[in-house]
Amino acid sequence: MISISSINQSLSPSRSSMQLSPRPSSKRFRLFPRRSASPAATKKVAVAPVVKRSLSHSINCQSCHQEVHDRCSLASQLEHVKQEIDILKLHLNNFVLNACPPQVAEMKDLILHDGRPWELIEFHDTVEGSNYRRWRFKRGAVDRRVRALKKELGSINVRFVTRVEIDFDKMDKDAVVSLLQALEKDRNVITLVFRGHISEAEIDDIVTAVEDLTTCDERVWDAILFHPSNDERKGHAHFVWKRTLLAASLRLQCLAHTYALPVAFRIIEQQ
Repeated sequence: MISISSINQSLSPSRSSMQLSPRPSSKRFRLFPRRSASPAATKKVAVAPVVKRSLSHSINCQSCHQEVHDRCSLASQLEHVKQEIDILKLHLNNFVLNACPPQVAEMKDLILHDGRPWELIEFHDTVEGSNYRRWRFKRGAVDRRVRALKKELGSINVRFVTRVEIDFDKMDKDAVVSLLQALEKDRNVITLVFRGHISEAEIDDIVTAVEDLTTCDERVWDAILFHPSNDERKGHAHFVWKRTLLAASLRLQCLAHTYALPVAFRIIEQQ
């Protein structure tokens, strides 16, 4: 006889068969796998510090008499510099020769009491050879003021850059040679310009003085320009004069080649 309990037991499914099969993984298949972030992408980008710009500005200084009628006076130019606080380099053109005491005081007040970290104060002057000694006396006064500023401000870069123009019509040979010898002690002179009428008897001594000047030290020359004019002689005399000057130009070219000097020689022919 079969009991009901045994029938129920046979009809009920076993516990093992009742357990569900494991669920499929919910992770989806990706045709293109997910890209991991590259080290470069995860690395923090360093932000470069903001560098403050440094501007240069040129100031043209005219004589006090011209300043009265000039809209672009030194005072107005200095006012512009005061407003533009990024200007840290000043180039003063013909300040040494033309500046009068009030202008010097204005410049000193700007440099000393403005408070900005000046990087460069540069004096550019173009001087006539016949006026060089007077100009050098005035430069000495400016230089003493600059030295006083250096003591108060500490490190400040100050330079004098000078161009000397020699006119043979205003200076005789001995004066020119004496001037060139004096320039051997002035390393701020880096440009020489010669012009005017010169005779064949004078050119050799002057070229010799130029050779001595340009080889006396290690200064870096900006330009040495010879622009002599003819003396209006004709015929054979003019031929001799021109041949002498061409020989002088060959000496200067040899000098330029040997010492890498920026020398230019050009005879100005009068019509």
